[in-house]
Amino acid sequence: RALGCGDGRVARRHAGAVMGDPVSAAHPALHLDRRGTEALGAEHRLLGGGPVGALTAILLAQRGLNVITCDASHEIYPLPRAVHLDHEVMRILQAAGVADVIAPQTRPVLLYDFITASGDVLLRFEVPPGPAPGGWPASNMFHQPTLEHALRARLAELPNAALHTGWRCDALDENPSGIDARFVTDDGTAIVRARYVIGCDGAASFVRKASGIGLEDLGFDEPWLVIDALVSDASRLPDRNLQICDP
Repeated sequence: RALGCGDGRVARRHAGAVMGDPVSAAHPALHLDRRGTEALGAEHRLLGGGPVGALTAILLAQRGLNVITCDASHEIYPLPRAVHLDHEVMRILQAAGVADVIAPQTRPVLLYDFITASGDVLLRFEVPPGPAPGGWPASNMFHQPTLEHALRARLAELPNAALHTGWRCDALDENPSGIDARFVTDDGTAIVRARYVIGCDGAASFVRKASGIGLEDLGFDEPWLVIDALVSDASRLPDRNLQICDP
């Protein structure tokens, strides 16, 4: 019943369907359990309110499931980390109702070069112009905070979805009826009961560790220098994407 998917991996602790049985779209009421802490029921509980968690919550809620999403941070991280979307991801964003908001903020990429410090091309990726099979440009650069704000705005429109920020999960208790997730919040401890918990909480995923899900290390370890800058004149940007490899 616990799944990990926030760090590019999907793992299952138990066999069986990921989705639960269809439930009413009416959101369960908040109540006190016997331990005196707040307890809120839901069909699916997502830990991690980044782009993976928010998008998953939207897609589940659009199908009539009750969804609660929690994130340890109060605010969206203000700097871009992921920067690229392909046409298949744009199609998923379209299904979630945010593609038309994001598309004007993206920049299609037709050429991607890995070059030396002196400008010699080591490796080149060329992308055909026009729509890819998914109906969107094949390769798109984007600004992650803008995407996250759009996803959270869409999530707020869905009556059977809720987002709690500043909620840090510190325990998962699996039982025959589902999972109790315990959270440390600004207002004390909260207990959430759900039939399924989906871990979208990143590479250091608490859900993955608590569920005993392994982590596969592919052995890629290279130093990178990333500089974030505000550009006042986009026309001065290169007409291609560059990775400068030195040495």
